[in-house]
Amino acid sequence: TMKTLLILLLLFHLLGDFYMQCDDFCKAKNDKGFLSWQLYVHALIMAICTWLANPILSFVWPALIIGVSHLVIDGLKSYLKNWRYAFWIDQLLHIVLLVCVSYWYRGNASCFPISDPDMFRYIVLATSVLFLLKPTNIIINQIFKAFKLQLGVDGNANESLLLAGHVIGGVERLMVFVFVMLGEYEAIGFLIAAKSILRFKETDTAKTEYVLVGTLLSFMFAIMVALITKYVI
Repeated sequence: TMKTLLILLLLFHLLGDFYMQCDDFCKAKNDKGFLSWQLYVHALIMAICTWLANPILSFVWPALIIGVSHLVIDGLKSYLKNWRYAFWIDQLLHIVLLVCVSYWYRGNASCFPISDPDMFRYIVLATSVLFLLKPTNIIINQIFKAFKLQLGVDGNANESLLLAGHVIGGVERLMVFVFVMLGEYEAIGFLIAAKSILRFKETDTAKTEYVLVGTLLSFMFAIMVALITKYVI
């Protein structure tokens, strides 16, 4: 039950913390902190998402605790927005709270009807796919920020290049994920070879290295998530 509840909490955490926030919404939270109305809306959304993971009356209090924790943690993070490790500490605290809630309710969690093994597999697969799209793009960007990897002289990547990279990265991670789930590891080698031909004709060394690091991180996350998914289901 703890594993089931934790996966559901992670699924709704991904939806609320990554997919239900646009860039302007996040920027307002980071700039104004506790003075931004977006922060309080986000806390409410996270409380609702948490409750949906286990929609019973007794789970209202844990949902409120998670919502308030987002309010406090994200509000404090606004004071550390220029610190390159702020994102990691923020997400670590949220995940630790989800694990604690799952452990506390491990014996009496009346979750969605997931007694069917097939339903459990679908939820695990949905969580993995959602993680490999927008959240992984953000994580890779944060890795670049943490290690001060810059693109170009001014350190700013072209907007169209970043957007194209996010789309290509999402597609390639899904392809690698499917290949690993099917046990078709040879296809991953062909995908890497094809991408090297298409992407590494660039004469700009800095841009080539930037793309190479992003590609390696993208493949690493896809393979790692696929292996964890196969183990869980």
